[in-house]
Amino acid sequence: MELHYWEKQLILYTKGHFKRLNYAEDLKWFPAELYGLAIEQVSIENVFHMVVDVYETLRNCGFVHFELKEFLSALFRDSSSVQLETVIRQLLSEIQGMAVANTGLELGDADKELAKRIQA
Repeated sequence: MELHYWEKQLILYTKGHFKRLNYAEDLKWFPAELYGLAIEQVSIENVFHMVVDVYETLRNCGFVHFELKEFLSALFRDSSSVQLETVIRQLLSEIQGMAVANTGLELGDADKELAKRIQA
């Protein structure tokens, strides 16, 4: 399985290896690093694209199990319409809940420089 360094960092973020300040703003740092963008250039669509790519890679390798009915039920549990941010949060929630220990998935450590930028 091939995950980019910054994709691994996003997984570490979901698992609490970075101090969260502002979830929506924090998430912009990962695609900024991955795609070489200034933080001001990162859109919600960039975040969505990165999260979907990571989720799909993890699903294809059996780390997360996708069930369309369960996924949609969770999304529409509280509302008949869904914002893009809600889809992102649901995907990240599933990534957060996946097992990493003893699976062979090597994520490394949280990037100290990125942690400083997130907390600035």
